[in-house]
Amino acid sequence: MSNYLGERFGVTPEIVAGSNTTYTEESDDTVENCLDSRVTVPGRPPAGLTYRYKLAGQAGGGNDAHTVLLVLNGTTIMTLTADAADAADWVAEFTVRFTDSQTQKIMGYMVQNSFDGEVDFATGAVDCTAETVLEVRITNTDASDSTTCEMLTCEKWVF
Repeated sequence: MSNYLGERFGVTPEIVAGSNTTYTEESDDTVENCLDSRVTVPGRPPAGLTYRYKLAGQAGGGNDAHTVLLVLNGTTIMTLTADAADAADWVAEFTVRFTDSQTQKIMGYMVQNSFDGEVDFATGAVDCTAETVLEVRITNTDASDSTTCEMLTCEKWVF
């Protein structure tokens, strides 16, 4: 398959982060580092450098609303919120592409088995002339909520 992707698109993805370790956020505080999601972005990233996170888990508790955030250099560049009022499985994906060292294009979606889902597209303006960190964080709306992230991968693409 890798040869086919390389032949068809001229690139082959590289897995740069991932975890099968279950992490549970049981408060309304933002997690600093969700399941070893931290990726070092090189200073002055080349145009076309792309990272794609895929993650999944379960939500539960009194309110059950949870938010997954994509954070670049300490700045939240995309937020996806599942605001269903019942326990559910969820899946989220973020893709960020650097257009130059100071601008990004970001897309993301989250689906949960008890609500319609959320999609988003945004542009970012985070200065990445120096080496930066890209990571995923989770927060709950209410302290009685619990969000479990049970798997995560991050792919790196260079177009």
